[in-house]
Formats: sequence, C-alpha cells, structure tokens
Amino acid sequence: MNAPDEDETINVNYNIMCLSREEGIKWIKKERLPAFLESDCYFEYRLAKLVSQVRWSKSGMNFTVGSNFSPWIVKKPPSLPPPATEED
Repeated sequence: MNAPDEDETINVNYNIMCLSREEGIKWIKKERLPAFLESDCYFEYRLAKLVSQVRWSKSGMNFTVGSNFSPWIVKKPPSLPPPATEED
C-alpha cells in the first residue's frame, strides 16, 4: 500500500482540559448559556414549564401561573452612547 499524502492524513490528536466545578460553571455561563437562552430548545423548555402548570378540572382547564413567570426573555434595548463633548 502507498502511504497517504501529507494533506490526506487525519489529525486525531486532541486536548482534554479538566475544570473544577466552579470553573466549569463559570465557563458554561459565559460561553454556552447565552446561546442556549436564545435557542429554540430554551423556548420549548419554557413553554413546557408553562404547560406543566395547567391543571385539569371537571369544568375545564385551570391555569395557575406565577405572577413573575415570563416565558420569553426580555431584552434590554441597546444603550445610547454618551454624548460627545467638544474640546477647544
């Protein structure tokens, strides 16, 4: 058999990094959580939490939802840049 060309070889090396629990939680909050909060998975999770609060009764459905529950993320409007000051 012929040896594969250099650009046809597959690099199978990888690095493993072990984090403490606290470092792992910080990394997740910084790197993964923002994307998850904007994903369809998070929307479905919040919707499932809302639907799970539905209680069935003989007269029909009865919704019990906490007053502070919001299934959507309230995005803050971008802040305006500070006014430019002219220097003489």
